[in-house]
Amino acid sequence: MDMSTSNTLKIEDLTNSGSNIKALIASAVRGVLDDPDFGLELSDETIARLALARSDKNPKTISISALKKKYLDIKSLYRS
Repeated sequence: MDMSTSNTLKIEDLTNSGSNIKALIASAVRGVLDDPDFGLELSDETIARLALARSDKNPKTISISALKKKYLDIKSLYRS
């Protein structure tokens, strides 16, 4: 498979308009420079807490369907 044809943004699209390339580069640079956490590292304690949370068999999360049910039911109470 030819890689140039499998991408959404094709090389010929970029070469036809230099402003597209400039906009892509500017957007990428802005994304890095605007990140307030750029250059910061996680502490060992935070890394350990994240690893523990990831390995938890009973995560403290709520599915989107449970949230919808909870809050849609509350809205219906206010409408009555």
